[in-house]
Amino acid sequence: MAVVENGVVHLRKISVARDLGTTIEVNDGLKPGDKVIRNPPVQLVEGTKVSVAAAPVPVKPAR
Repeated sequence: MAVVENGVVHLRKISVARDLGTTIEVNDGLKPGDKVIRNPPVQLVEGTKVSVAAAPVPVKPAR
C-alpha cells in the first residue's frame, strides 16, 4: 500500500481483514486520515515527491 504524507510517498505493509471485491477492510497498517494512493504504478518508490490531485477517500477503522 502507498500513502502520501506531506507530499512524499511512503510504502506500508497492511493487513487485510476482508476483501469485498471492490473494497477491502484493513485491520492494520493504515490510520484514519491517511491519504491512500489507490492504484500506484509499479515504479513508484519510497520517498517520491507527489502532489494530491483529488480529494482523499476517508479511511475507516475495521470493526
